[in-house]
Amino acid sequence: MSMLDDPKLAWLLADWELEIRSGHTPVAELFEEIPERYNEHFLFEQFPEDAEEKVLSELRERTEQLIAREKAEEATWLEPTANDRLAAAFQELGRRGVLGQAFAGLTIQDGWSIATLEAKPDHRGVVFFHQEDVLDALLSDEEFLLAFGAFEADPAMFDSASAELGRVAAEVLQSFGFRVTWSGSPRERLRLEPFEWRNRRWTSSPNVSPGGQRSLPLGWLFKRSLGGKAQFEDEMQKIDAGRIQEHGQEVVAFRTTNGFHSRLSSIMRNVWKELGGRRGQVGHLGLPHTFVPAGKLTVMGARSAYSNLTLDELKPIWDRVAAVRGAKEKASAGDEPASEEDGTPEAARRDEAIEHALALAYPGVEPFWFGIPEAGRAEFPLRGFLALRIVQPEPHWLIVSRGLSDLERRVELTCRLRAPTDEQNYGWVAHWMQGVADSLASQHSYLEPFHHKQMVDRAGEDELLSVVFVEDVVLRPSSTPFGELSFLQMVGLTPQEYSSVKDWSSSKFVALMRQRDQLLMSDPRRQSYMREADFASEVRAGIDRDGSSTGVLFGVGVLWFKRSGGLEVHLSVDAVDEVRWALLHRLRFGMGMILIGASRARQEKPMFIVLDPETGASTAGERDGVQEAVLRIPPHAAAQVEAALSSARPGPLAIPELSGVRLLVVAKEEFQDPRYPWSTTLQ
Repeated sequence: MSMLDDPKLAWLLADWELEIRSGHTPVAELFEEIPERYNEHFLFEQFPEDAEEKVLSELRERTEQLIAREKAEEATWLEPTANDRLAAAFQELGRRGVLGQAFAGLTIQDGWSIATLEAKPDHRGVVFFHQEDVLDALLSDEEFLLAFGAFEADPAMFDSASAELGRVAAEVLQSFGFRVTWSGSPRERLRLEPFEWRNRRWTSSPNVSPGGQRSLPLGWLFKRSLGGKAQFEDEMQKIDAGRIQEHGQEVVAFRTTNGFHSRLSSIMRNVWKELGGRRGQVGHLGLPHTFVPAGKLTVMGARSAYSNLTLDELKPIWDRVAAVRGAKEKASAGDEPASEEDGTPEAARRDEAIEHALALAYPGVEPFWFGIPEAGRAEFPLRGFLALRIVQPEPHWLIVSRGLSDLERRVELTCRLRAPTDEQNYGWVAHWMQGVADSLASQHSYLEPFHHKQMVDRAGEDELLSVVFVEDVVLRPSSTPFGELSFLQMVGLTPQEYSSVKDWSSSKFVALMRQRDQLLMSDPRRQSYMREADFASEVRAGIDRDGSSTGVLFGVGVLWFKRSGGLEVHLSVDAVDEVRWALLHRLRFGMGMILIGASRARQEKPMFIVLDPETGASTAGERDGVQEAVLRIPPHAAAQVEAALSSARPGPLAIPELSGVRLLVVAKEEFQDPRYPWSTTLQ
């Protein structure tokens, strides 16, 4: 039985065949795109690795068969096809100052975005089709639709200029043999008589010229429907815009828009009919894919297939295009760095995203900005902080960082500080946020939910020592008009709580905390939860049962070298305890540990040491730009290695269980010297 017979692959196979039949993706790129299309369809549901490779292999074979079939079919196209005539009509429109754009993105919003970006100063408007139109041509006998409109921002001129452009486009299309139906309204798309989709890849079109095709009476162009109204105007009046939003779906943007996703298209066409519409397509409710980086989210929904965009719908697209162009011009002039993603100035874009998210969560609550003097001397100075006084369900201050997302892309920090009064006692929160930013900037580290970090050297039993990062309990990750932004909430921990978080599971410990405080507020005045007998008992049982969920430690004092006698590992004295902890709480439970070395002035690439619970020889080398040593310590040997390290002092350390590895413990002051290791070797 072929792997391609698996029902889970049905949509992938259907969409892949559509992409090949469309003739848009160059043949040379099709085989390169196969793994990417597979991953697009299986973001969350993957086949086992061995089965996945078999699927991809069989898909390559199927692709060869489909290409051979399409090539043989195209060889029989001796006369101009409808696609040939449409391409020639677009060329003629170009000579008349109208941009003709084929395969313009996924939706009508994408089409306008792409066309506006590619238009030249002498283009007065655009005519285009997008992927939804191609899908209809390939799968149905519906009329083929073309969007159009004028590049005219004046509300008094837009409709008349667009209507005139539609008339010119209809005449040109008619001269190339197309039957065109149009109401004359600038709000309705041009409709071409259905035709067989034949888009060439290998052969050249016979000569096609205007007037060389069957001539049609001009009156056919303006066959009016619905008493002269645009085809869709009546149905638009009865469809609730709110219900369209309710049926929107968040989707992940991919690297290209070549791939078809007919399942989403089918869903949205059915949604449109359920809402009372006649013929629907997929449109964008969020940012068009043109402006959304690969891997980020936007929102798509149903819309009328017949409708052009109104000026109100076009203005946000034109504004974003203008911002992209303006930022790129500034960047080329050296005035301001442009975004890698869409050319928009990053600082302003992200600040707007923060304010947008806060306004959605807390309408009517006015945030105010504040800064701290020390920021100017920081490794990575934040651009300030926002404070909001939240009253319900329990009074607290919400503090939000500004600028961390410039470093840790699309992430800002929050902290919810319990505050029964209006006293502004949150300066220490800002200092801690700045400390997190400096740590990220100076070390090979990153932030994810349930990471944790010690913030001060020492603290009393009921004082806050550290933080654990969680997804903010109110501000959810979301796509905004300014780009996606997520918020990580800092939750303060006492020394015993922090020790328990490291020794057990961050997520499970936070779940216990949330049973007592739904908002996970940081409160310097509260007692440690570990004083509660039931709480502490449940934590200790979890530690003994599960081991630790902490799999990475950053900024550890470790170095390694490949010597003639084998692998040589240098440990700072203060790193010995971290390795011992990993052996007891990770390796003993059969779980590995990654130690990421602290940044050093003379070290160009990050240095990792992986403690691997598998049996076998230890190895070292460079992988994916990282210097990585793998020390293999099976669970049964973890206790012996930990015992040997427990009495370690500066100098060589012999550990029989570490076969092929020589260990050197180094005094803290010596290890921290930027010149180290100057000539240290093990003899």
